[in-house]
Amino acid sequence: MIGASRLDGASTWTRIFRIDLPLIMGQIKLIAVLTIIQTFQRFVGVLILTDGGPANSTMLPGLYLFQRAFQSHRLGYASAVGLTIFLFILTLTLINQFLLKSSETGFRDGVVLGVAVVLGALPGAFDPPFVFQPDKRWVQRPLVHRQ
Repeated sequence: MIGASRLDGASTWTRIFRIDLPLIMGQIKLIAVLTIIQTFQRFVGVLILTDGGPANSTMLPGLYLFQRAFQSHRLGYASAVGLTIFLFILTLTLINQFLLKSSETGFRDGVVLGVAVVLGALPGAFDPPFVFQPDKRWVQRPLVHRQ
């Protein structure tokens, strides 16, 4: 395709914007969505270094959720915060799907991909086999068999 564009007399910039970028648009969308999700869920570094910082100056949504759930023992409130984070990430993912449309996928495919990526990245989607209890010890999570 690049050789054909050279034969047609396309400049380098025309080739980049009309051939190269449309070919990699799917990867650009995926990286954008994963970066958004990681930005809202990443908090371990801030938890270790500043624990929210002086006067909550380094507070992140994931850290706020963690503190409400495990330090304040307000699990219902933390669940509501987690749902709000999920809805916000889903909204940003759908906006991303609209703004970075590629010609080979339709709206329905983009929405399905966006919801699948967001649901797959939700906290608790892949629960670890061991959990940290408030009394500072690790215990094995019981296996739940659903029928």
